[in-house]
Amino acid sequence: MSNARPRGPSFLLGVVLALFVGLAVLPTQAEASYTIYDNTAGSGPLGYGNATSLPLTMAQLQAGYYIVADDKVFYNFSGYSAAASAGSPTLLAASAISITPILTSNPPPGSGPGLDYQGAFQVNAGQKEDIKWSYTVKTLSGAPLIEDSSLSLGGPGFTDSNSKVDVTEGVSDQSGNLLAPLQTFVMQTAGNVFDIKFYNPVSVVNVTKDIELDASGSTGIAPTGFTFMDQRFSEVVPEPSSLAIAGLGALGLIGYGLRRRKALGA
Repeated sequence: MSNARPRGPSFLLGVVLALFVGLAVLPTQAEASYTIYDNTAGSGPLGYGNATSLPLTMAQLQAGYYIVADDKVFYNFSGYSAAASAGSPTLLAASAISITPILTSNPPPGSGPGLDYQGAFQVNAGQKEDIKWSYTVKTLSGAPLIEDSSLSLGGPGFTDSNSKVDVTEGVSDQSGNLLAPLQTFVMQTAGNVFDIKFYNPVSVVNVTKDIELDASGSTGIAPTGFTFMDQRFSEVVPEPSSLAIAGLGALGLIGYGLRRRKALGA
């Protein structure tokens, strides 16, 4: 005859609490920290010495540096180019763009980690410039998955109605399949925020950018464009209904345990 005693409601309550704590921690995986790595002499996105200063520049990231912000790594920066198609703008060099990490804990909260770009993304009247680059963002732990990308632009905006700023954004998975239609955002005013919702959440996103700064028809004096751009990647979080279902299941487990205890003690 077994001497094992049936586990009581206190044990089952502990199981329930552990379940809810696990569900609460799982979605974010965020550590509210960042690390800069120098991978100029190696290969792959992990395991190399820290860089010594911030901000980084686009030139450094293209040379092999990369950023880990919370649970995301931003790497594989390539293809940077700036070309004039009207006037004689001072082309924005990769070394003139500074990049710093944005953490999940940075306002607005819950928006996921990302990157802040600072530079003179702007042209003067009669000028036109096209800027391009690409990079990859990856979830290090495999979860939570990335489901959304958002852009926020700030700076001078437009000189007049003959000026425009277009940002064409492409997002794809590891196999090159588009995660959303190729989208072109038109900056109307300083502080515009744009959003791309993915077809399916993924652990790796390849990002391509094509920024057109066009003041070729402008007669204004102030520059056209922006001076900073924030890009963040939102993460999948469990729906309230999922948590409710988990809670009901846990309550059912407690009820079963109490009934079994009574039956064994009868």
